[in-house]
Amino acid sequence: MTRNTTLRIAEKFIGLPLEQRRQFLARLRQDGKDFGLLPIPVSRHGHEAIALSYAQQRLLFLWQLDPQSAAYNMAAGLRMRGDLDQSRLQGAFDALIERHEALRTVFQVDGEQPLQRVLAAEPLALRHVDLGSAGEA
Repeated sequence: MTRNTTLRIAEKFIGLPLEQRRQFLARLRQDGKDFGLLPIPVSRHGHEAIALSYAQQRLLFLWQLDPQSAAYNMAAGLRMRGDLDQSRLQGAFDALIERHEALRTVFQVDGEQPLQRVLAAEPLALRHVDLGSAGEA
């Protein structure tokens, strides 16, 4: 399927009533298709900037109180074995950023009104640090 076709399917899904959504998802599963692979439609409908939600306003306020706080960071570790395919890692991050507008959303103040703007998808600048010889002298 082309990207335009999958986008039209995802947009149509959003407009369905709940029961029809369930039937749609069941049909996809029967056909062996993964709904998670469909693109996420744009929800801004042509708006360049929109007001913050109450939750976003709260997070912005808390950040303004303490910009160095790590209260909303989620730390995790991952151990991988074998060679790292840097081009695939780059591609995975780029696809993730393109798919999820929240990862490209910034807050900007226009006068007194904080607004959110979704930036265009751009490749993530990955920095490669070789730790293989870190403990060797």
